[in-house]
Amino acid sequence: WTGEDRGGHGDFGPAASETDGNVVVETAPDVVLRGNVIGLPPDVLAPPEGDVRSPANCIFAVGAQRATVEGNLIAYCGRSGIMTGGSCGDWIIAGNEIRGNAADYPESDGLDLVRSPGGFVIEGNLLAENTGTGMDSFGLTGGFELTGNTIEGNGFGMVETAGIRLYGTGSTVTGNVVTGNAGPGILVVALEDQDGTPGIQCMLSSNHFGGNGGSAIDLAETSGAGEVGDGITLNDGGPGDPCGYDENQGNRGLDFPVLSSTELNGTGTTLTVSGTTCRGSTVQVYRAQPDAGDVLGTSFYGEGVEYLGDVVPAGDTGWFSGSLTVRLNMGDQVTAIAVDASGNTSEFCENMTLAP
Repeated sequence: WTGEDRGGHGDFGPAASETDGNVVVETAPDVVLRGNVIGLPPDVLAPPEGDVRSPANCIFAVGAQRATVEGNLIAYCGRSGIMTGGSCGDWIIAGNEIRGNAADYPESDGLDLVRSPGGFVIEGNLLAENTGTGMDSFGLTGGFELTGNTIEGNGFGMVETAGIRLYGTGSTVTGNVVTGNAGPGILVVALEDQDGTPGIQCMLSSNHFGGNGGSAIDLAETSGAGEVGDGITLNDGGPGDPCGYDENQGNRGLDFPVLSSTELNGTGTTLTVSGTTCRGSTVQVYRAQPDAGDVLGTSFYGEGVEYLGDVVPAGDTGWFSGSLTVRLNMGDQVTAIAVDASGNTSEFCENMTLAP
């Protein structure tokens, strides 16, 4: 289906049933939904009230392969903006605005990949002001690519509060802007909270965070933390297990790097950082701006509001030192995450303030 304009056949108003969708796709391959307005009446571009709101998912799919959902406005449905289930896979979801969904069911989401094998490419979307998680992968077993999206202001139903929640193995989350969500920016679920598989080998790279109510990256550790997270988890590496992997924690509980020194040159254009990390891990350095969700005791951990670059440890010792070209000022804070060879990514480490 391709919508020419708001008055054409591309407008899908409220669905009759709360259990299906305004658009339902069952098993059919190669479906294309492009340029439509889904969930709103043809004469409305604001949150509908009362029985005007669709009680259903805007798009509901089961078993559909190789679908393309592109350039749509998917807004203000009572349940999820897009919900895929069963064996859905190999989808492209690109350039959509997915806004204001899940008002009637705060455990629903803007985009929800439910118990699917993976193979989704999700790129260049705006997921905003959804009552549940902005982008969820509940019970997913495989992985997906989430690139260049803006995910902001989600989770204020206070049931599922993250901007992004990750289940399954091998997802790649890169270059997204994740800001102003009620809970964690990215929540990687633990084994105890899984329905499918826990989130492991989830590579989180060069994303930009800010203003989230929880920590920017939360590797859930405690039972029951799969909906709202459990905040900062300190490193637990020690003799015999120097990297502190924890198989019951999201991303295997990869320990964050430890910064030992940060030096900024007089012109603010070269940052030299050094420290330690798990052997075989790459260190990604960020400018940090902490919020209330980034504090533990008297220390701040993130949020990484600007990606500055990578530093690769020399040899097999875990010691790293390197210089990055930046534009920073004395008094700015920096932080870092580790990414191991399998893609597991840590939480943010304790911030360091640049001083003369």
